[in-house]
Amino acid sequence: MRKSIIALALAGASAFACATGPYDGVYGAIGSTNYVVVMQNGSTLATAVLATVSNAPTVSWGSATKGYVTPSQIGTWVVAIGPIIGNNATLTSTSDTSACTTVTSVRFDGAGNLTATDTSSTPTALGLASGYKCWPAGSGVPVNMTRVF
Repeated sequence: MRKSIIALALAGASAFACATGPYDGVYGAIGSTNYVVVMQNGSTLATAVLATVSNAPTVSWGSATKGYVTPSQIGTWVVAIGPIIGNNATLTSTSDTSACTTVTSVRFDGAGNLTATDTSSTPTALGLASGYKCWPAGSGVPVNMTRVF
């Protein structure tokens, strides 16, 4: 009985949970399985990029008792956060397996779309120690996405 009451209370509370920022939601690129979850709290914007990347047959998971698998794609995610002023945000993330710090410019339009452009990428301490080469400044290509929900 107690579990039923707790479950009912949680279900009722979740019915009131909703996005409150004008740009909150999930955005997707046409023809892609990559998504960006956007959350705004006052003047701060946070995003989570959920994507899949092709896996050359070099990364496997498993154990000696269960066996190993080598998937053709690997799910990845990158979290970015930063200030938003009006419809423009500047987000900072650590990407490329923690080897680079990337700054991304995001612009929202009034029709439920966003355009994101990486504006810089610099090596982290790990990137410097391993000799990792972040992409050159100015080589970011604008990515257009539409709000899915």
